[in-house]
Amino acid sequence: MAWTVPRTWVPGELVTASMMNTQIRDNLTYLFSARGSCMLYASSLLFAPVDSTTYYAGHPQTSSVQTAADLSRVYVPATGTINAAYLSIVVEGTIGSTETSSAWIRKNNTSDTLISSSVQANQAAQYYSLVPNLSVTAGDSLQLKWTTPAWATNPTNVRMALQLALQASG
Repeated sequence: MAWTVPRTWVPGELVTASMMNTQIRDNLTYLFSARGSCMLYASSLLFAPVDSTTYYAGHPQTSSVQTAADLSRVYVPATGTINAAYLSIVVEGTIGSTETSSAWIRKNNTSDTLISSSVQANQAAQYYSLVPNLSVTAGDSLQLKWTTPAWATNPTNVRMALQLALQASG
């Protein structure tokens, strides 16, 4: 179903059921059917990551970072494709040493799509992006997964955030 440009109503015009269905019902169905694109977000509160540990972050309202998978999830509202991923690692405390680590998009607690294998926490802010073309189905769950290195100097007061661009199909 496509969007119909709203008509200009004329005073005294007889409004039919067909007109209302096209102008109101069909346009509202289009707007609320999750067509088009939207952004999904996963994030964490500030935390002090430890060596060689896997962390998971999900829904921003339950944003305490977890070491157990599948406790905090972002649910996909429509079937489509994740066509962009933007990861930020922000260090508000001690800057970490230069060891690299990896971050993934975790889907349904079963499969991982690599965002970057060169994630570092050795600056106040680091940004990574990816075009994953990850197919998703309405109801799938997503998380940010980050496995830390064995640092010489551990960062403190770290915040992670992941933005995912969903292009809905249909």
